[in-house]
Amino acid sequence: MTEKNEYNQEIVELNDANYIFLLYMIYILKKIEKNKEFLSFAQLKSKIKEYAKKDLSLEKIVKLSINDVAFEKLYNDVYSYINALPLSSISEIIIKNCENYFLQNKYLDEDLENINMHILERKDKNYGNVFIASMFVKKFIFEKDNVDSVVYDFYDDRLNAIVDILFEIKSIKHKFLKSASQEINPGSIFDTVIYMPPYRYPSLISFAYKNDRINLQNQSYEFKMMIKLFLHLAKDGKIVSVVSTGILNKNSDIVFKKRLIEKKAVSLVVEMPRLKSLSYPVSMVELSHDNELVKFIDASKFAQNIRRGINLDSLKIINAIDGKIEDSIGEVNQEYILQNDYDLTPHRFFENVKAEFVNPTPLKNIVSMIYRGFQIPSSMLDECLSDTPTKIKLLTLSDIEDSMVNKSSLQSLKYLDKKMEHYVIQDNDLVISCKGKTFKTAVVNVPYSETYVSTGSIIVIRCDQNVIDPTFLKIFLDSQIGVDALKRIQTGASILSLNPTKLNNLIVPLPSLAKQLMISSSYKYKLKDLLDIKETEEEMKQSMIKRFDDGFMKLIN
Repeated sequence: MTEKNEYNQEIVELNDANYIFLLYMIYILKKIEKNKEFLSFAQLKSKIKEYAKKDLSLEKIVKLSINDVAFEKLYNDVYSYINALPLSSISEIIIKNCENYFLQNKYLDEDLENINMHILERKDKNYGNVFIASMFVKKFIFEKDNVDSVVYDFYDDRLNAIVDILFEIKSIKHKFLKSASQEINPGSIFDTVIYMPPYRYPSLISFAYKNDRINLQNQSYEFKMMIKLFLHLAKDGKIVSVVSTGILNKNSDIVFKKRLIEKKAVSLVVEMPRLKSLSYPVSMVELSHDNELVKFIDASKFAQNIRRGINLDSLKIINAIDGKIEDSIGEVNQEYILQNDYDLTPHRFFENVKAEFVNPTPLKNIVSMIYRGFQIPSSMLDECLSDTPTKIKLLTLSDIEDSMVNKSSLQSLKYLDKKMEHYVIQDNDLVISCKGKTFKTAVVNVPYSETYVSTGSIIVIRCDQNVIDPTFLKIFLDSQIGVDALKRIQTGASILSLNPTKLNNLIVPLPSLAKQLMISSSYKYKLKDLLDIKETEEEMKQSMIKRFDDGFMKLIN
């Protein structure tokens, strides 16, 4: 008995796919024929070919492995030992070998699966009918019996053959869909649905999509799959889908997102960190029925640096999902998403910062005007620019330096065109860049005798100064909380872009005007110090240049 146990341990450590096939063949022979005799390899081939006509998984095995010399040697070496074991023991060995095999052939980050399962977790542990739109979700396949599942098939025949073997042993009902265009049985209703594409391997995704003639860059595929699955979801069911983060932004697949929002299907969106182990940045989306609110988790910073790259800090992400990390979670209603172009990117809807604000107020309620500057055609600009100084100045994005307007760099205009009159900046207007890699802000002090006109790279905010001080608003927008709020309403990834409509809905704190002015006064004092330092620095620079110029002239003369 001890000898057999030792040999079983040795078997468990063998992870070659051929070995799994061999175990399954022996299992089938014993199960069907109650065979007790040792068969030669030639006899085995004959038997397998006979059964293969009725069993597709065996047919795959025959094609892939039956003529392999190493496989024949393996068969001859171990058959007599394995054949002596009962069916239940062979089943355990097969399952263990399958688990080891798939651990060695990971197609998705394991931490993602753990987070996925945490979102799905049901209090009564009853997952009901399960649809798995992925090759492997180990928690279900290895830990739960009699799962009524559908596995989405986009891998090679060898892997599929192993899946067939495993599902046969585990008594899991399943079928394979060869493409997203293949329909699920119209009457099928699932309580639990998991959709986890193999983002670690772009070539496998391409292979999956090719049957549907979908280009890898056409991300509609993911939404199409989610909508298809949602149509088969039980009333109290739940879907957890791992998706590429890119499909969540406002510029992607509005038609499909609109359908999900109108059905009140989206309940949770979790943005994951960018992992080196995956081909794309990914997020998790939870779908269920009748959701009035959508919960957003910005987990994009919850990662750990490890020796071989970056890994998810899954504990932090799970804690955030459970509401234990409050500054990482927020909720918005479906109407809010509709008004924001169906953008589902968590960091852009991170509204929980309101809780930190005194009297949180939409910007549109406390300003008299928000507009974008005049987009001057180059031909018109050449005509308007003056070579000599005038009282009409053109304010461009490059004129904003260190939170101030550099008046010495302002270009002069010959005249104020009638079209430009609508874009004249008033004293104490707040200006903010609407394009660039970072947000620039400044409160503009316009000299009494001069006129400033803003260009299209700038948004002008005219505050109701009876309610909010422009400098206080600038301080907020420059703060980390303000920058995060701006990022949530921006468009673009590397090049930031703002528009007045989005700014109107920006939530800002609104303490008493007296408190605002006190904060602004302290800020202006520090800003004056910065200006003095810059002027002193410029004077020192010019002094050095003059000294070395004089010395150089003396030297050469």
